[in-house]
Amino acid sequence: MAGYRDVLRGWRGLGLAFDEAMAALDLALLLAPTERELPEAAARPLDERLDAATAIAARAPSGVTG
Repeated sequence: MAGYRDVLRGWRGLGLAFDEAMAALDLALLLAPTERELPEAAARPLDERLDAATAIAARAPSGVTG
């Protein structure tokens, strides 16, 4: 968890929002931290968008994409 914190701060400090978002998504998917473990994890817009996209894909008829 500490390593991810450092990485997130580093990307943010460099102004690399995409890299920060990808690291946050990686963190959320691999470690699934609670809000107590990592308060910053509460704001996971990419994770929420991935969940929404997965739900939409699950409702699509078989063979339909995009």
